[in-house]
Amino acid sequence: MEAISFFLSSRNGICGTRDVVFPHTDEPGKFLSPYGTSILRIVETNYESYYILHVEMQNAAALHLYTRKPEGIAREKQNYRNLAESMGFKDYQIQILDRMDLCPI
Repeated sequence: MEAISFFLSSRNGICGTRDVVFPHTDEPGKFLSPYGTSILRIVETNYESYYILHVEMQNAAALHLYTRKPEGIAREKQNYRNLAESMGFKDYQIQILDRMDLCPI
């Protein structure tokens, strides 16, 4: 099992972070949600400063860029945008938000 920490925004305007343990599969970089409702794949990483995570849910998909620091990641942001476009995400669906824009914790 591997642990992946990610950002959550819950109902009723309450938000924060949470560590969740996702069971690893036989496929490198692929994880299942604890309830089996989502598939998570690490699609790009340099193992030091960022990773791009693709989440497949029952009726939706999402692509997330996670970084250790907000500054100096112009190349990673462009890689994220290019990857999102190649996966069929429309321009209006591709947003790069500062963590504080998502949830002022």
